[in-house]
Amino acid sequence: MLSKRSYFDFGIFRKTVTRFWPIAALYLGIWVLIMPLNYVRGYYYNDVHIEIVQYIPQGSVVMTFIFSCFAALAVFSYLYNLRSAVMYHSLPVKREAMFLSNYAAGLSFMIVPNIIIYVMTLLVIMFGHGLNGDVITALNMWFASTAMMCVFFYSFAVMLGMIVGTWFMMPVLYGILNFTAVVIENIVNSALEVLVYGYRSGQTVMTILSPGVHMMSEFRFYRWIDSVRYLDMPAKDLIYMLVLTVVGVGFTVLSLYMYKKRDMENAGEIIAVPVLRPVFKYCFSAGCAIVIGAFMYGIMGIEHGLAMYLFALIGGAVGYIVSVMALRKSFRIKMSAVKGFAVFAAVVTVLFCAVSFDLFGVESYIPSASRVENAYITVEGDQLSVSEGDISLAELTTIHRKIISQKNESKAALNDGEYYSTSYSYHHSIYVMIEYETALRTVRRRYTLPVTDELLAAPGSAQSLISDAVNDIDYLLSKYEWAFGTNLPYQVQMEMYEYGEIEEKFGVMTEPDPEGYYEKPDLNVLNLAIAEPDVRISSLVNALKSDIMSGGYDVLTVDTKISTGSVTFYYMTERPNGNSVDYQKTTHYMSVREGSELEKLVLQYLLEANTAK
Repeated sequence: MLSKRSYFDFGIFRKTVTRFWPIAALYLGIWVLIMPLNYVRGYYYNDVHIEIVQYIPQGSVVMTFIFSCFAALAVFSYLYNLRSAVMYHSLPVKREAMFLSNYAAGLSFMIVPNIIIYVMTLLVIMFGHGLNGDVITALNMWFASTAMMCVFFYSFAVMLGMIVGTWFMMPVLYGILNFTAVVIENIVNSALEVLVYGYRSGQTVMTILSPGVHMMSEFRFYRWIDSVRYLDMPAKDLIYMLVLTVVGVGFTVLSLYMYKKRDMENAGEIIAVPVLRPVFKYCFSAGCAIVIGAFMYGIMGIEHGLAMYLFALIGGAVGYIVSVMALRKSFRIKMSAVKGFAVFAAVVTVLFCAVSFDLFGVESYIPSASRVENAYITVEGDQLSVSEGDISLAELTTIHRKIISQKNESKAALNDGEYYSTSYSYHHSIYVMIEYETALRTVRRRYTLPVTDELLAAPGSAQSLISDAVNDIDYLLSKYEWAFGTNLPYQVQMEMYEYGEIEEKFGVMTEPDPEGYYEKPDLNVLNLAIAEPDVRISSLVNALKSDIMSGGYDVLTVDTKISTGSVTFYYMTERPNGNSVDYQKTTHYMSVREGSELEKLVLQYLLEANTAK
C-alpha cells in the first residue's frame, strides 16, 4: 500500500527552530523594549491606544523588513553550500515537506514573538493603566498588520532565496528590489525633466510598488476630530495590506515550485535558476545604466540630453560587464558577450530617441477636460485657479498648447544670452507652472519663457495670452481685495532700489572706485516706515488701487516696466472671539513698477525724507 505523502515534518521544523532560535530571541527582545517595557516604565500618554498603532508604520515595517531577510537566509542557508544541499536532500523526506517545514520555522521566528508581545502589552496596560475597548482594538490592529507584513516580506525573501545560489546575493537583491520602484521613478523623472520640454514630476505614484516606503510614508491609523485622535484604519490601507498578504502567499507557492525544480548542483552560482540568468544580466545592466548614469550626470554637471545618454551607456556597460563576470565566475569575457551589449545599447539608444522626439507624447500631453478636476497656472508666483474662476480651462489649455508650439523659438531666444534674470535687474524671462489635477495623478509642467514688447504685442502668442490672464480686471480685483476695503493698514514700509536712473534721482551716486565700478549705497539707506494716522498711508493705498484698476499694474515685466522698489502694507483685522476680540496681523508685499502711480508717491515720500535728513 502506498504511504500518504507528507507536507510537513515536525523533526525538521524543531531542528531548524533549535538551531536558529537567537533570531526569534533578538526580535522578541527589541519589541519588548519598544512596547511592553515602555509601558511598565510609564512612558505613555492618556491616548496609549494611539501610541500602539503609531508603531505600525514605524516599528512594524522596519522590524519585519529586517528580520524577514534574516529568517529566510538562515532557514534555507543549506541551499548555498553543495555538501549541505546534497546531505539535506538525501533524507527520506519529500521536497514539499522539506520546504514547508523550514518555511514555517522561519515564519514562526516573528509570529510567535508577536503573540508574546501582544499578551505582555495587554497585561502591562491592564495592571498599570487600565484596559478599554480602544486599547484592545489598537493591539488587534498592531498584531494583524504586523502579521500581514511578516507574510509578505518573509515570503518575498524566501522567493529570492530560491532564485539565487549564494548566500550574499539574497540580502543584496532583497534590499535593492524593495526600493527599486521609488529609486527608478525619481531618477527617470529627473531624466525626463532634461529630455522632455517643460516636464516636471507630479506626486510620486510608484511607492505602491515599494511596500516598505509606501507603508512608512502613507499609513496613519488614526484621525483627528475636534483636536482629539481616534483610531481609524482607512479602507485603502486595509486593502493594500490584504493584497500584500495575497501576494506573499503567491510568492510562497512560486518558491515551492522553484524549490521542487531546483538543481542542488547549482549551489554556489549567482543565479541558481538558469532561465533567469539572462533576465538578471539585462536587469542589472539597466539598473546600473540608470543609477550610475544619473550619478555621473549629477557630478559632471553637463546639463544636456546627449551627456545623459552617454553616461547611461557607460553605466550600462559597467553593469553588463560585472553581471557577465559574476555569472561566469571569471574575469574573462567572450566575444559573444559583446553582441549582447550591442543589443542592450541599441535598446537604450532607441529609448532615448523616442523620449527626445516625444514619440510617447509626454511633451505634448494635455489631459482631456472630462478628466480634469482642477487646474492652475502660476506666473512668477501668481497662481490662477480654474476652480476659483480666475481662468477657464479652455483658456489655460490654449495657453499651454501655444507654449508647446513656441518651444523652438523660446529655447533659441533663451540660449542666445540675452534673456537672464538676476536679483538686481529686470526679469527678461518668466517662469510659468501649469498643473492639472485628475483623479489618478497630477500633471505638472514648468516653462521658462522670454518676454519682449514684440511678444507681448503679438496676437495669439503665449506671452500675450498669459498677460491677458494675469491682467484681467476681475482677477486683479479678487487678488487685491484686501486693498479695496475701508480698513487702512496700520503701517507701511517703503524701499527703493538704487540702480540705474534712480540713483541720479536721489543724488546718491558716488565717485568711481579704483577698479572703475560705482560703489552703491546700502539698500537700507533709502527706506521709510510710516504708521497711522499718517495721511500718506491712504494716499499710497489709493495709488495702488488706481494702478490695479488701470489694468497696468501686473503686466509682464519688460524694459519699460522695471521693478524699482517695494512697498509692504501691514494690516490688523479684528476677529470676534466670544466676549472678546482677537487681532490678526497680515502682510502684503508689493513690487513697485516704473511709471506707476504708486512709484510716484514712493519717490516723493522718500525724497522728502532724504531731504529732511
